[in-house]
Amino acid sequence: MSVGNNGTYVPFKSAPDSMRRFVRPALFATGDDVWELRPFGTAFLATFHGWNFALVTAHQTDVTKGAPAADQFRVVVNSGNRNLAVPPSSLHRPVIDNEERQSLKDLTFLDYGGSSAKTEHLDLSSMFWSDAADITADYSFLIGYPSSSAIIELDGDDHSKLSNFTMRWIRQDLEEDEPRPLDVEHRAIFVKHGRSTRESVEPDGLSGSPVFSIIKDKGNDRYLRFDGIVTHANGDRFAVYPSVYIRDMLEHIVQQAEGNGA
Repeated sequence: MSVGNNGTYVPFKSAPDSMRRFVRPALFATGDDVWELRPFGTAFLATFHGWNFALVTAHQTDVTKGAPAADQFRVVVNSGNRNLAVPPSSLHRPVIDNEERQSLKDLTFLDYGGSSAKTEHLDLSSMFWSDAADITADYSFLIGYPSSSAIIELDGDDHSKLSNFTMRWIRQDLEEDEPRPLDVEHRAIFVKHGRSTRESVEPDGLSGSPVFSIIKDKGNDRYLRFDGIVTHANGDRFAVYPSVYIRDMLEHIVQQAEGNGA
């Protein structure tokens, strides 16, 4: 069995881990010479009808709650023998007037497509979304960078300098669950799969983590579905911002850009 991924087909078993190349620690500039970047959750790198962006939750950039500012976000790309920290050229946040839908504001789209950044993005243009009908989910999972995965080693001769800083990614097996009264509104709920043998982790840092499912249609052909991104978590219970709303906002952003001649 194989699954389509960015225009190519990969074996069913390797498809989930292949998605990690589109997921990064969400890094933000600090202005410090020694600690130049700091992680704050997870970021998902994608493209939609030619528009390259990074997607994080809005609370990852809420300065009123101690988070870094959105314009401090950086995508680290390799250029020759150097790593470059590329800032966003613009950012977009949903504007929602309906009081009953305020929880849908928890998104930030960071646009850096106008820069020389060269990195891998998942093309969402032909992706299945959370409103896909007449399909069955075989397997669901998230990819992210929990805070507990960071490995920080100081220079033995100078403790103000780093000798190594590594963020380790994780994959967690998920299955859908029914919403409960205390769950965040307008979210799909996923929980750790009952048969998963993967270790549970403290979910701090998993905000912004994308959730995917391998699905099959009536003809038993398999595809990837982008379910959304994690906004809240409690232990092994994850509230996921449904991708159908993300798609609606992406279409609006692209239409605006085309209308402005971008």
